[in-house]
Amino acid sequence: MLPEQDLDAKLTYTELTLGGFGFIPNLTDVDSSLIFPVALGVINLAIIELQVLSKINNPTKLQKIFTNVFRGFSVIMVPIATSVPSCLVLYWTTSSTYGLLQNLLLLSPRIKRICGIPKTATELQHPYKHIAEGLRNKLKSITGLIK
Repeated sequence: MLPEQDLDAKLTYTELTLGGFGFIPNLTDVDSSLIFPVALGVINLAIIELQVLSKINNPTKLQKIFTNVFRGFSVIMVPIATSVPSCLVLYWTTSSTYGLLQNLLLLSPRIKRICGIPKTATELQHPYKHIAEGLRNKLKSITGLIK
C-alpha cells in the first residue's frame, strides 16, 4: 500500500486480495502452483526460438551470444517470478503472450502489407513453413543426440 496508505490504496489492496484470477484467489500472494512462472519462461523462450527460426541468414557469433544470453534470462525469470506477487507474474505472462502472438502475426507477408510494412530483402515468402522446417530439423538433431 505504498507510497500512500490512503483509501484508494486500501481499496486496491482489498481488490487484489479478494478478486483473484482463475486458480489464484489472492493476487498479492506468490503463485504456489508455479503455473504462471513456468508459462512465463516457456513463452519467452518460444519468442526467442521463433526469432531464431525465422531468420534466413546464419547468425553471427555476436548474435549467437546475445541469443544465449536472452535464453538464460528467460530461464532466470522463472525463479524470480516465483518470488513476486501473482498479479505481477500474471501481467508479465499476459504481456509475453501478447508479444508471442504479435511476433507470429507479423511474420505473415499479408499482415505486413495490411499494416503498411514494406517488403524487405530478407522477408520470407512462406515464413510459417520455414519455421516448421527449422523446428523439425532442430528436433531431429536433438533426438539424434539423445539416442
